[in-house]
Amino acid sequence: MRTRQALVRAAAEVFAVEGYALASLSVISGRAGVSAGALHFHFAGKDALAGEVEAEAVRRVGVVVEGCRGGGVSGLECLVGVASGVLLAVGDPVVRAGFRLSADPSRRGGVDVLGWWRSVVGELAVRAEEGGELAAGVRGEDVVTVVVAGTVGLGVMGMVDGEWSSAERVRRFWALCLPWLAAAPESVVVSVPGCVSVPAGSSVPVGSSVPGAGGGAVSLGVVSSGSAVSGAAVSGAGVSGGAVSGAGVSGGAVSGAGVSGGAVSGAGAEQAGRALS
Repeated sequence: MRTRQALVRAAAEVFAVEGYALASLSVISGRAGVSAGALHFHFAGKDALAGEVEAEAVRRVGVVVEGCRGGGVSGLECLVGVASGVLLAVGDPVVRAGFRLSADPSRRGGVDVLGWWRSVVGELAVRAEEGGELAAGVRGEDVVTVVVAGTVGLGVMGMVDGEWSSAERVRRFWALCLPWLAAAPESVVVSVPGCVSVPAGSSVPVGSSVPGAGGGAVSLGVVSSGSAVSGAAVSGAGVSGGAVSGAGVSGGAVSGAGVSGGAVSGAGAEQAGRALS
């Protein structure tokens, strides 16, 4: 079993970089630290090995999907959570290779990872549409177009430059999309691992603090138009990409926070004791 797992991991690393046609079985077996004979004992050839990588990629992403489905959240919030999880999972070579192989013109007849991903997004988009969560004039089909194109595009760029599939990039993606997609974007919780997640439009109680989670940032879906942050301390958090917009910040302390990229716009900041440092 360990040999098989090592081969799948090694194959994923090679497929993710070289693609299917250029991937060499000798390189894969060498990277896994096993003989060519051991490779062929577990897999008939490169096609079978690629199929196993694709199937494992679907399984790993499926864990993210099922975890969200069972979380009791709305269809749109589930879609946001799943899509964010998939983008961050691009750092996993098996997931990265699975998506790359599915789009590789030199490989035919494998697991349709991209088609499977489109069906997952479609299911959640229909759920959001039927639940009245989409903005007027926005159809579930429109959501599928934006989310599939966005996640696949960012994922492809993330294979070359990891910043494209970073938590910050994921937050910015939703900061741009949610105001257009959602009927009530202020009610959608953008949950990105490593970030503070609270509903937009909510009021942070006086005297409370919102620390950065693992150096994470407060972003769209946390403080937006109509929100009130009064007497609260926001510390150790990076606020970026339009995270605080149209919000009143009064009597609160914003300390140790990085504010960049037009993060604070149209916000009223008043009362002594407020600090930006």
